[in-house]
Amino acid sequence: PEAEALSLRATAMLADGRPAEAAVRFERAAELVDEWDARFAARARLYAALGLDLSGDPQEAQRARATTLASLRLAEIQDPLVLRLLLEADASTGWYPGSSSRREVRARLGRLELERGAAQAAVLAWRAAESESGARPTRQRLRLNQAEALVSLGQDQAAIAMLAGLAATELRPEALAMLGLIQ
Repeated sequence: PEAEALSLRATAMLADGRPAEAAVRFERAAELVDEWDARFAARARLYAALGLDLSGDPQEAQRARATTLASLRLAEIQDPLVLRLLLEADASTGWYPGSSSRREVRARLGRLELERGAAQAAVLAWRAAESESGARPTRQRLRLNQAEALVSLGQDQAAIAMLAGLAATELRPEALAMLGLIQ
């Protein structure tokens, strides 16, 4: 409860234009839960880094971000907000969990959004992932994911058009199965 209260106060301080004070509270909240809730601690530390960025201390923010990301694996992140914080951080730093690329982070964000019932946000994340550099996930995989989200949105015709194009790729079995489900 103390960590949650610190986090709420820190969020209010960020909204009130006091990012340096917020960063201290977020860091303290992370320290309180370090040993039993790594997800909460990671999110709090990324918010602390955001506060440091906003208060004009980019070197310290980068250090905090790097320390946090060294202990994370992309597949372990279950919070879309954490992924959005990573993407909003200085893109030139290249600090992502493990050896993940921005493309992989956006693809993970799309999957989490779809699992949470936010299909429109998932489509947008996967489209954004297509424009990022990187080999994984492939463009075809991202489009298959988009088709899945479009079906969730009730946009079957758009999904069918996308799946028809994928029927000539290595994802043919999955595309045909999804087309069959739509029909």
